[in-house]
Amino acid sequence: NKTKTQEIFHDIFNALHLNKKQIVLSSDRPPRELDNIEDRLKSRFSLGLVADIGTPDFETKSAILRAKADAKGLTLMPAMVDVLAKYITGSVREIEGAVTMLSTKHHLYGRQLEIDDIYEVLKTLGYGAENPVNPEVVTPTSRPSMDAVADMIAEYYQVNRADIFGKGRQKDIVRARQMLMYIAHEQYGWTLEKIGDFCGGRHHGTVIHAIKSMKKLIASDQYVKGDYVSLSEKI
Repeated sequence: NKTKTQEIFHDIFNALHLNKKQIVLSSDRPPRELDNIEDRLKSRFSLGLVADIGTPDFETKSAILRAKADAKGLTLMPAMVDVLAKYITGSVREIEGAVTMLSTKHHLYGRQLEIDDIYEVLKTLGYGAENPVNPEVVTPTSRPSMDAVADMIAEYYQVNRADIFGKGRQKDIVRARQMLMYIAHEQYGWTLEKIGDFCGGRHHGTVIHAIKSMKKLIASDQYVKGDYVSLSEKI
């Protein structure tokens, strides 16, 4: 029974302590707040250093997510890890729970995870994370200017800002240019003409092609979709 278990634990603790052994205990609360634990045990637990580890920061959560996913043979794209680490504010247990739910989805449906799966799990866990791929609420007044967005995209794709507005046809430059046009249209509501003028005086037909191409890629290519989500999280 519980009382007997605590008696045995007390004896083991004392034996280790008397032999100068290092004892490490972890809990989700300090010793004094442990319920149904004898006072003599609480007293012994408080003999040494009691440290509040606290909630892990973004980098720590990201590392834990990757480790837990690897342990389950689960592949999470960087954008997926970023979203999970940003929104999960609870304990490591919640991180483990999220990975378990994603692993279940992966094995149940027999497919690679998509960014939409991440937001579904966050919603299940009670986090009000808005999916930028299909946002319900747009608040442009709180967003950076399109000039700032262009700088973000240039940095993300590691291209020169001037090249985005130029005539270059290298893959990364074209991708960055199309992403800029798509975000301007979908998230800022700019007209085709305004986008064309902003992006180096391009014809509205070119803008239409760029927006359609990016929309198709986001729907079919998880890596491009991840790029869009990562950039949207910064806007």
